[in-house]
Amino acid sequence: MNILAVVEEFPGASDVFVVEQGSALVHAGYHVTVAAGKRGNTQTIYRQDATPRANLTVRSLAPLDSSGVRPLATMLARAVIAIARSMVRSPFGTWRFARRCRAGGRSALRSNLLKYTQFLAFPADVVHFESPAMAARYPKLGSLLGLPSVVTFRANDVRALEVASDHKRQATIEQLRDVRAIQCASNGLARRTHDALSATSDKIRIVRPGVAIARESVDASPAELPVIAMIAPLRYPAGLEYLLLALARLRDDGIAFEARIAGGGPLRAYGKYTASVLGLSENVKWLGPLTTDSMADLLDTAQIYVTSALEEDVTRHSVQAMAHGLAMVTADVFGCGYTELVRDGDNGFVVPSRDVAALADRLRRLIVDPSESRAMGRSARERVAAEFSIESQNRQIDELYAKVRA
Repeated sequence: MNILAVVEEFPGASDVFVVEQGSALVHAGYHVTVAAGKRGNTQTIYRQDATPRANLTVRSLAPLDSSGVRPLATMLARAVIAIARSMVRSPFGTWRFARRCRAGGRSALRSNLLKYTQFLAFPADVVHFESPAMAARYPKLGSLLGLPSVVTFRANDVRALEVASDHKRQATIEQLRDVRAIQCASNGLARRTHDALSATSDKIRIVRPGVAIARESVDASPAELPVIAMIAPLRYPAGLEYLLLALARLRDDGIAFEARIAGGGPLRAYGKYTASVLGLSENVKWLGPLTTDSMADLLDTAQIYVTSALEEDVTRHSVQAMAHGLAMVTADVFGCGYTELVRDGDNGFVVPSRDVAALADRLRRLIVDPSESRAMGRSARERVAAEFSIESQNRQIDELYAKVRA
């Protein structure tokens, strides 16, 4: 099956879809074409995930602004090339596309041809938008190509709708009218999406992130000090300040530890400054963005994984950490799914959001009692193997695509 993934940037913010889900689809036998508004160095993706090049194709999208001579020439050139390729592959499909583009009259024909013809060059059975923003950018794509479409919703997407005006929310519902399914990572996020988009709630499907247990479940090599790991984009709502305040409490209590925070983003400089002000420069190491191998090395040497996010989906990083046998401490954020991953007192701890004292207390408990930490880590691995394996994710995505194509 051919999947057309429409993303804002690759590699970049869209890594969440392409690396975490798209690469899994490729290894499962799908062909994934990534149509990206911005394009970076794809060699890092091939190198990190050993993704078969033949089954992962990356293409750049023409800019939507055709007011200048150069953008218009680019769009026209790509349209001509796409039509030529499509005529070779499917003359009747190309004719049907042209008829659909003409449905709104002459002005709609010109606009649709310039904007959507480039997609004819991409083989596809299903269109998968990485976000509602991309679905809104190309609202007619599925209907013009005659293909079912899926859009992924994340916590920040739902939050934007929750605070939007009624007019904006209704406009989003209208833009998603032709979408066959909305993908969410957890039951909690699905409930929030249902409340925000009640008119399309019947389309919501859950696909939990998964990891390859056999490859990533390894014995950790202990460091000199207990290591607390966090991997996250360092931007709002990472809740970085609450984690640093909790770490400062541990330091003040004489608890020896080393925190290793991985990820890039606008809050990294702020985090380093805050850590310095709190006197944590020797306790906190800032690792920056990591490759897949470097991420595995970090998790191999850590004993505890923590996330203090104020608004975040269940991430693959968190599932990876638990697959590596790490106990996890997470904040209880409404509708973000971490309570579905972490069972309080069994494979980690769930603390109230923004509760610095509770976060520090649970981290302290795992540091001073390594046997409890190891027991929770073993339970975490079992939890991931049971419900968050790559096989489970692929089965759910197979069911999703089969349903939208039915």
